[in-house]
Amino acid sequence: MTTKIPLNHGWEFTRDFDEAFLAGKGRFEEVDLPHCGVTTPFSYFSEEIYQFRAGYRRIIAVPKAIAGKRLFLKIDGAAQHLTVWVNGKKAATHACGYTALRVELTPYMTPGEDLSLVLELDSRESLDQPPFGYVVDYLTYAGLYREVSLELREPTSMADVFAMPKVPPEVALAPDCTAEEVSSVRFTGTVTSRIAYWGESGTKLRQRVLLGEEVVAEEEFARAEEVTLTVPGAALWDP
Repeated sequence: MTTKIPLNHGWEFTRDFDEAFLAGKGRFEEVDLPHCGVTTPFSYFSEEIYQFRAGYRRIIAVPKAIAGKRLFLKIDGAAQHLTVWVNGKKAATHACGYTALRVELTPYMTPGEDLSLVLELDSRESLDQPPFGYVVDYLTYAGLYREVSLELREPTSMADVFAMPKVPPEVALAPDCTAEEVSSVRFTGTVTSRIAYWGESGTKLRQRVLLGEEVVAEEEFARAEEVTLTVPGAALWDP
């Protein structure tokens, strides 16, 4: 089970990231997330106004009660190049302002002690990361523009699940079919899935396909293996 802990309030922010800010010193202002690094005028301003190295930091109190669990930091959106520092050590980098980042904090934490988190955010244009590199006809802005949270997980937990059902080609309906016709179709189909997880290597996963409370397909497999299950008595989706 995963427990999500919002981390949107009480951040210290600077538009002039330097070693002093990384060390917990220097000038800052208090902000909440989501946050824009700079407010631009309505018109007639240079795109350089939002291109700078910014910093966000805060202290996270790690309770003793989470000993034995795994702690992750989830950043939903940061423009543009992000470096995550934990207790003064570089933990991760992320070179895209449009996708989320998840960083495991477990190796850096000691239950019962505080954890220092600093996010270095470079919003200057860079040719080696999207959306830059050719022509950008819009403003990219700067800041932690989406939410940040902590995720508390068990020692073994799901990281990603992808499942793709397949209907055999002989199962075909006319474009003007009725809802009753859709509901009456039954066939033998397949579900191909790939499941990744955090945990010890060699851990086996068991996947089941249920029809009501009845198990109609079951398979055991290892992490990131692609497995295809045959599903008898499958029905088409019906809204």
